[in-house]
Amino acid sequence: AHVSVKHNWDGYSDLESDIRRKFNNDIKELEQIIQCAQYSSEIDSLIESYKAKVNVRHIGVLVWLHNDKDNIDRNILPVIARTKPSLDGDTPYYVIDSGRASFLLKVINNLSSKSNGNYQFYYPKIGTSILVDSDRKGEFLPIELISSDIITAVVDVDGKNKFYLYSREGFNELTCKNMMAYALNFSAGLVNDICIGFPDYNPTQDSNIVNKANLSFKKRSERIQVFSYNESILNLFQGQV
Repeated sequence: AHVSVKHNWDGYSDLESDIRRKFNNDIKELEQIIQCAQYSSEIDSLIESYKAKVNVRHIGVLVWLHNDKDNIDRNILPVIARTKPSLDGDTPYYVIDSGRASFLLKVINNLSSKSNGNYQFYYPKIGTSILVDSDRKGEFLPIELISSDIITAVVDVDGKNKFYLYSREGFNELTCKNMMAYALNFSAGLVNDICIGFPDYNPTQDSNIVNKANLSFKKRSERIQVFSYNESILNLFQGQV
């Protein structure tokens, strides 16, 4: 993975054209780095010493952060998605903006607080390059999942495993039902308890939506709970999750 880190001191521009222009320049720069690296004997030596399990493929990761704390969760990925940079070859590129980086940090902090660090990320079968026969749990997130809006993990709580799914999408009836379906599909009978985290779930206002969504999955034995991974006084109303 070739990682390029960029930083905006004053936050992202309010103009979408500026964001697209800077992204286009940065991703082209990363492309040039990768093209040069493919002919580097030093990098070839490092790859050889690592002894990759199956195959070797160069990928690009653009980390583009900013320093505006009042808008740290701003999501510029929809703007970037409309950019059509002229890139050669079939090298895959992944982008992490401050909003996604903030989401990942909140997930890791929440998992650590619930498990004292005793958790493993879960790698669902979602069409990534993770092999079918690979171990589907681990301490690290593959690049494909770092850039995902859904993070899953298995947490050991008092000797029993719980399945956690974290959604970057906001809570509503549709996303609640969708995340329940994903969690049941991903966990595939591995656990009895499933916990689904949203950034804005309010237990005092949204519990009826959760109860209604649960009725759509009556033919299952797993217990599903919903919570917010953004800490506030409202967390006291959602009980132990």
